[in-house]
Amino acid sequence: PAEDMIAVLSNSDQLRILQIDTGQELTHLTVTPSPQSRELHLRPYRNRLVVLPEAVTDSDAQNDYLPVSDGVHVYGHAYGIDRSTMSLSWQQPLGHCFIRTLTPDLAPILPNVPLLVLVTRYQLEPEGGLPFGPSRHGARVIDVETGEDLFHPNDPVGVTLNDHWLQPDPEARKVYVSFERQIVTFDYNPPVPAEKQP
Repeated sequence: PAEDMIAVLSNSDQLRILQIDTGQELTHLTVTPSPQSRELHLRPYRNRLVVLPEAVTDSDAQNDYLPVSDGVHVYGHAYGIDRSTMSLSWQQPLGHCFIRTLTPDLAPILPNVPLLVLVTRYQLEPEGGLPFGPSRHGARVIDVETGEDLFHPNDPVGVTLNDHWLQPDPEARKVYVSFERQIVTFDYNPPVPAEKQP
């Protein structure tokens, strides 16, 4: 439970947030359906609550939802809720992807980090008569305030997740997300006016 709240999804498209200790309904929203959801993950951020469903459909390939390291599988639609008004701010379709649990003492994902980092896994075409192709990891980074994709490359970000970490730098107003093949910087400094640019 996130801050004594739970999320409930009924009929695939009726999303409710409930207060655990009182049972009070904090919001009731009609959302884009996420069919056959088995679990809901509620993640608090500074200005948003993000609800991520987990589902497996009959047509899914088995590799779509096998765990990635210690990752949590999500599938369906992500829903961003404004914490001040409890209204729906955004919703985004999700393919099969994972929220990877990072080592808390080295690179925690804090509630005030404005990013949702999702990891995907897919297999390349097999070669040389092998039954399976090599696996690769992709990534998707979503702005939790707006629901916009900030980073969603077509190319893989690595073979393993050994170098996957997230590091906020409050003084520089930047957040760094590392993958095996690159470190991505998200800069939250206000833009420099054109007349002051070098």
